[in-house]
Amino acid sequence: SSAGYVRYALFGVYGEVDPRAAVDPFLWTMRYEMAGSVLVFVILLAFRHLWAPWLVLLGIALVLTASPGAAYLACFLFGIAFAAARVDGLFARLQAARGSGLASAGALLVLGGLDGWANLSGYTANPVLFTVPILFAASCNRRLCAALGSRPSRFLGRLSFPIYLMQFPVLVSFTSAAIVYAQAHGGLTTAGVWIIATLSLGLCLLAAVAFLPVEALEKRVGARLAGLAAVQPRP
Repeated sequence: SSAGYVRYALFGVYGEVDPRAAVDPFLWTMRYEMAGSVLVFVILLAFRHLWAPWLVLLGIALVLTASPGAAYLACFLFGIAFAAARVDGLFARLQAARGSGLASAGALLVLGGLDGWANLSGYTANPVLFTVPILFAASCNRRLCAALGSRPSRFLGRLSFPIYLMQFPVLVSFTSAAIVYAQAHGGLTTAGVWIIATLSLGLCLLAAVAFLPVEALEKRVGARLAGLAAVQPRP
């Protein structure tokens, strides 16, 4: 029902949702993103009032990392540390260090290989185990950071959330229909699989681009609501 969709979009998506009953099962990460965002705001608001705030941040991050259900939240706290390190110029100094490019590239190959092997083996690794070291190694590589900061890369970054949001509608419509049609007309050949995958990817990109104006409207409305809710400083 329409009320069910609205309830899911406003509240349900941020809770524990059965994938079989979810409007978009790919949005299972939203509960972690909402909780992590709240955690970041709480930490930042309390930061200057804490004694040894970085030790507090590290302690909370380690506690969250040790819990399988909360390890994703620890990534947000490591993100605070990475942001502070970038502002402080730490990554710029590491990128300028002799041999940093080769060392970081080697670390990325090793970590990426281990992460891929874990996924192929069905081993569910703690998200902090590979994510944080991979991001650190990438941040130490000057050429990789330059490539990620290029205009094409930034454009793909703009499309990342729309793709994340629109891939499920494409999969349950065009992709599913194409698979059924191909199976009924001679079976799925290797060429057919590649054609369906390529067309599905293209449709995901087109759907993501078409969604950008909606995302822009959401940002404007969100900024307006945040402005109305913000506490104005006293003169």
